[in-house]
Amino acid sequence: MSYKRDSQANTILTAMLRGRKLTCLDILRDFGCMNGKGRIHELRRAGHKIEDEWIETQNGARIKRYFIQTEAQLKLIA
Repeated sequence: MSYKRDSQANTILTAMLRGRKLTCLDILRDFGCMNGKGRIHELRRAGHKIEDEWIETQNGARIKRYFIQTEAQLKLIA
C-alpha cells in the first residue's frame, strides 16, 4: 500500500514542480488519488515547501489550491 501512496505523492510533487496549482479535485481527476489532502500533508512532512491559497469555485464554494513557488516564478514577480 505504501508503494502506491509514494507513487501518488511523487506524481503530485512532479506536477507542482512543473508549475501546476492543484486542488483535491484536480488530484483525484488527474492522478486517481482519493486522498489528495493526505498526500499534500506527507509531502510537507517530507520537507517540501507547498503553499496553498483559498479560491472560490463557480458555484461559490471555497476550496484550497496547492502549489510550489519555484525560483523562476519568484523572478517573474520581482
